[in-house]
Amino acid sequence: VENDINGIKISWNLVPEATSYTLYKKSQNGTVSATIDIKNPNASSYLDRNVTNGIKYTYTIVARNSHFKTANDKKHVICRVKRSKITSIKKKNKSTALVKWSKNKKASYYIIEYSTDKNFKNVKKVNVNGKETSLTIKGLSKRNYYFRIKTVIKAGAKYSSVYSKPKTLKMK
Repeated sequence: VENDINGIKISWNLVPEATSYTLYKKSQNGTVSATIDIKNPNASSYLDRNVTNGIKYTYTIVARNSHFKTANDKKHVICRVKRSKITSIKKKNKSTALVKWSKNKKASYYIIEYSTDKNFKNVKKVNVNGKETSLTIKGLSKRNYYFRIKTVIKAGAKYSSVYSKPKTLKMK
C-alpha cells in the first residue's frame, strides 16, 4: 500500500486460478468501512479515492474462485497523506531563495529537497516543522535549482505523501 496523488494505492500478487478479488477496508476506528469487489482476475492493484487526509486505513485482499477463497490474515495499514504543493520560489538575493508551499493541517513535518540536477541526484534535504509554510535557503550558487516537497504524518509510524511536482529557480 502507498499514498498516491489521488488516494491510496493497494497492490497485490496475482493468485493463479483466482476469478475475482475482494478488498476489505477498515477505517481508523476498526469498523469495516468498505468491501470492494474486483471482478477482473488480472487486476493487481486498486486506487482508493475515498480516503481522508490524516486518517489510518487497514486493507486486506482476498482472492476468490468458485472452489476457494484465500486466507485474509495479511493486513496492510497506511495513513492517507495528501501531498503539498510548492506555491512559489523566489530569489531573495544572489545566494538565497524563499520557498513557500501549501499547508497540510495534519502534517508533522515536511521534507524539502533541492538539487542542481533535475533528477534530484546529489539532493539536499531539509526537514521543516509541520506548522511552517515557508523556508529560506542560503548558500546557493549561480545555477538552476530544482525543488520539491513531501508531507510526513506521524501516526504511530511515519507516513509520507508522494513528492510534489518539481519547481525550478534560476539563481543566475
